Amino acid sequence: MSHLGQQLSAPAEPAHEIEQVLLGLADGSYVLSTPDGAVAECGAGVVALLRAPAEALAGRRTADVLVAGADAESRAAFEALLHGDGDTTRSFAATTVAGMQRSLQFVVVAVPLALGWEFTSLLGELSSRDAGTWHPEALRLRHGRALEAIEGVCIGGSQPDPGARLAGLLIIVRDVDAPPLTREDVGRRMAEHREAARAAAAEAARRADAATGRAPLPGDPGYDGEGPGLEDLVERARILRERVEEAERDAVAAVAERDHAIAQIAGAHAEAEGVRAELAATAAELAAAQEEIGLLQGRLTALQGELEGAHRELEVARGEELAGAVSERDGLRAELESARAELESTRAELEATVAAAEGARAEREQARQRASRLLSEAEAARAAADAIRAEFAFDDPPAPAPAPGAAAGTRPAADPALALPAGAPGEALALIGLDGAFKRLDDAFCSLLGYREEDLRSARWPSVIDRENYASHQEIARALRAGEIQSAPVETVYMHAQGLLVPIAGTVTMHRAAEPGPATHYLFRADVRRTSGV
Repeated sequence: MSHLGQQLSAPAEPAHEIEQVLLGLADGSYVLSTPDGAVAECGAGVVALLRAPAEALAGRRTADVLVAGADAESRAAFEALLHGDGDTTRSFAATTVAGMQRSLQFVVVAVPLALGWEFTSLLGELSSRDAGTWHPEALRLRHGRALEAIEGVCIGGSQPDPGARLAGLLIIVRDVDAPPLTREDVGRRMAEHREAARAAAAEAARRADAATGRAPLPGDPGYDGEGPGLEDLVERARILRERVEEAERDAVAAVAERDHAIAQIAGAHAEAEGVRAELAATAAELAAAQEEIGLLQGRLTALQGELEGAHRELEVARGEELAGAVSERDGLRAELESARAELESTRAELEATVAAAEGARAEREQARQRASRLLSEAEAARAAADAIRAEFAFDDPPAPAPAPGAAAGTRPAADPALALPAGAPGEALALIGLDGAFKRLDDAFCSLLGYREEDLRSARWPSVIDRENYASHQEIARALRAGEIQSAPVETVYMHAQGLLVPIAGTVTMHRAAEPGPATHYLFRADVRRTSGV
């Protein structure tokens, strides 16, 4: 076998498929394999297909018989098919033991040990009866479980449950290139097989007679009308005596088997006695259960009486409640009519209110439009004022130039303790006294808040920052003064000169006028980049 073929892509109808399988079994196109993969029996159809004598095939590996000459991969696939790994039906391009190239399809049915006799009986009936005298439904009555197992494999692709052990494997062999089987062809080949079997039996009998020297008797082939002589009779008597002795040995073996069967029957009787004792105990338990059931039935009867009494009381109470409910319903109906009238009145008032609300909504919309128009005019006036302010800013005297050596963006200070350090790009610096008052600010900090430095010096820090963070700022100031921390990040909100809230983030450290020396101020470094565009 050179290559593993593909699985059939167009499965036949179930009835036709089962018909082909049964005809193949009747035609002898099957191999019985042992669970370990050895050939136990080959049907006449397989013998004719492989063109090899049946005695030469028995006992060999099934793979060596059906897929001889295969490569390792294909043999592994065939072994997997025999062991039930994957599909149950596969096609192979096979080289038979006779050296012929054939495309063969194999259907593998695992035969459980419990169904071995049913499969043997089914094969015997199919091979002994004419192909036109049996029908699948008639076979199902006598070999139902075996036929169901074959149908499950051929149609559903599922193997029967093997239970504890397997009796063997039934491998149905088909020639894919050959036309479908018909009952006429199978019947003709079965007749040919039977005729060949009779001829082989007659030839074997003739050879046996020739070996023993027995003269033919009336009715035997080759009888010429003359009876046997005395020597023939003596020889026949000897043969009969040997057969009688063999029969006696068989009888002794049968007696031994009978004794073994009797022992098994005795064991079965003992088991039956045990089962009978268990049944007696079960019967006693059943009687006790029946007695308990009687007591329960008595209690059930009493409970039924109580239930009927309660039902009568319930009917009486239901009548009284029904009368009260009717009276209450009439009262509720009157209240409903009153509420309905009040609802109509309320609805009229609500409609009037809705009309008034619509008028108020219209007036509010007009007021909103008027306010929007006024806001637009105010924006225009503000823009004009900004333009005038920018125009008049050119008339302000220029700021004095910073002293030599002073940091850019800072004002000169008379007190050296109030000198601001050099700030990094994007920073605004402010010196804050220990009492919380601004002491010194650079131009970036003043422009950030829109105030002059003189205005911010006169303001105290708590009056400018947001009140919500006052407590946390106080705690940061205390920790800085105590030396517990060297710096702390601060996020706060300042009030701009135009009334806007400006969020400012930065870092607070302690400032010393000289090193070493006590801390005299807080130094606040604000990150102008995080505030730009607000």
